[in-house]
Amino acid sequence: MKTRKTLNPERLYYLRDSRQVVGNCLLWWGKERSGYTCNLDNAHLFTESEAYAQHKSRASDIPYPKDLIDGLAYRHVDHQVTDRLEWTEEDEDAPLKTVEAVENIA
Repeated sequence: MKTRKTLNPERLYYLRDSRQVVGNCLLWWGKERSGYTCNLDNAHLFTESEAYAQHKSRASDIPYPKDLIDGLAYRHVDHQVTDRLEWTEEDEDAPLKTVEAVENIA
């Protein structure tokens, strides 16, 4: 059996569940290995040995170096949040109400 060379034992990894995507987002293992998430802030960080051990037990769980993925990530707004903000252009207080609503959601 071929042994995989360790490149950097201190490097951290995200673990992708490659069986599905959500919209155009990849699905990552959630913090504390509790479910799955599209949000990298809520993704579990694995050591190299943990990530590759899980990949070995289920090939669809693919390790990606955290530094690589963090460099590819970009911010976006979930429509589920903005859908809760209802106002019309005729409402002169609309911008203020929008700011208050967003602050209450966060």
